[in-house]
Parts: sequence; structure tokens; C-alpha cells
Amino acid sequence: ERDPEAGVPNLKKIFLDFDAKYQSPEFIIPEKGNSNKEEIIASLKKSIEQLQELRNKVNLTEIISLPIFGEITKLELLHFVLYHTTRHVHQLKNILNKLN
Repeated sequence: ERDPEAGVPNLKKIFLDFDAKYQSPEFIIPEKGNSNKEEIIASLKKSIEQLQELRNKVNLTEIISLPIFGEITKLELLHFVLYHTTRHVHQLKNILNKLN
């Protein structure tokens, strides 16, 4: 047994350090070409709704093992999603500012 939020401060430190640059793993780099904005937004909204629904149905203290993180609680994984999404929103805002 451990604090189910023990890893949260480290996840926050890593993903909300906007000065740090990371290389994406090859398997998640999108193919070149145009993307459909509406499809991407709809997919993101659906994912968020699923997470909101599941957070009340699963044991968030349960530890799972993932190749990238090793052992992580489901609660820490939710924080990862939050911080990772926040990081990408920040990146998109920077791109938009540079285009304007």
C-alpha cells in the first residue's frame, strides 16, 4: 500500500515545465497530411467524457503497470492525462501566437 497520489508532484513537475523539450516516441507521431479539426475535437471530447464517467466507477488507488511509467495508480494516471493535455494546450497556444 502507498499513497495513491505519491507520484503526482513528479508528473506535474515533468509535464508543466514548459521550458523542457521532449521527443515524442515514434509510435505516436501522426502521419503527415491534413487532419480533420472537427473529428479531432469530437474524439477529444469523447475521451474526456469517458474519463469522467470511469473515474467514479474504478478503484483509483489500484496500481497498474505500464511500459512507460512502470507502476502507477489510476489516480496518478488521471493526473498524467490532465498535465499532458495542459502541456499540449500550452504548445498549441504558442504555435498560434507565432502564426499571428
